[in-house]
Amino acid sequence: LDMGTLPEAQFEKGAWSAPAEENGTPCRKALAGKSSSVRIKAWWKDGELRPAKGDVFVFEVKYKDVLSKPAQFLVRGGVGWRFGFSPLHQFGGANDGHWKTACIPAPWDMLARMVSSVDPAQHAPEMTAFAIAAGADLPVASVSVRKAVPADETRFYAETRALIAAEQAEARAKNPPPAVKDPPALNVPIAAFPWEPGRRRDMGMNKAMST
Repeated sequence: LDMGTLPEAQFEKGAWSAPAEENGTPCRKALAGKSSSVRIKAWWKDGELRPAKGDVFVFEVKYKDVLSKPAQFLVRGGVGWRFGFSPLHQFGGANDGHWKTACIPAPWDMLARMVSSVDPAQHAPEMTAFAIAAGADLPVASVSVRKAVPADETRFYAETRALIAAEQAEARAKNPPPAVKDPPALNVPIAAFPWEPGRRRDMGMNKAMST
């Protein structure tokens, strides 16, 4: 799906720029502070709300990294508030101006057709949708969908660990732990409690429920 040539009606109004060009690459920009959604045709079996059980797909997003903070990628998952969008992964944040491709896994149970008995504007059973939420206007050249391969799982967990480590490092820098002048002295032996009250209560409840 080339963002520069995709029909205007498929873009959320007011959330995307007009077709543009960045360094010779056609694109649209997901506007800052928006949850910029795009409707796309559901690619799985007609009449089925979701893809086949167990299927995993990958959204490949070609974007220009102009972000100081990672963007969020969301899909129409049929869960949550009014069966709306659910976040899947974050990408970008190096702010180096390079074109990159983010690979975002999407399992079958996080994808759904656009069906709504509450809002007629959100009822389009032949379509599904994704969205991008970014802190700066984000150039996006294209988005494609493919079946996942084993390497996608490895990459996803590596990227997730890196994102968490970066957030924790930033939090520690902003909120350093207070200095301890005199560490407390432990003058008594340390021993485990002979029993765990909470666990015993849980066991009692489970026994009661089983009878």
